Amino acid sequence: MVSVLYDLIIKALNRHKRHILDDAELRLPPPFFPPIKKKVLRELGKDEFEKDLEHILIEYERKHGKEK
Repeated sequence: MVSVLYDLIIKALNRHKRHILDDAELRLPPPFFPPIKKKVLRELGKDEFEKDLEHILIEYERKHGKEK
């Protein structure tokens, strides 16, 4: 259950990250875009958000049991 839910959330998140970054690239002056892109990808990627999400889902499943 955790894996399926995790994958669905990450798929949706990636779609939204792409929209945000596409918009930022169009609106920001070129020198400002790379650091913003790096920050968004780090904060919402495997090092931060995805790791937190995985821990949250595992903890939720541990506390509430696996869905039957």
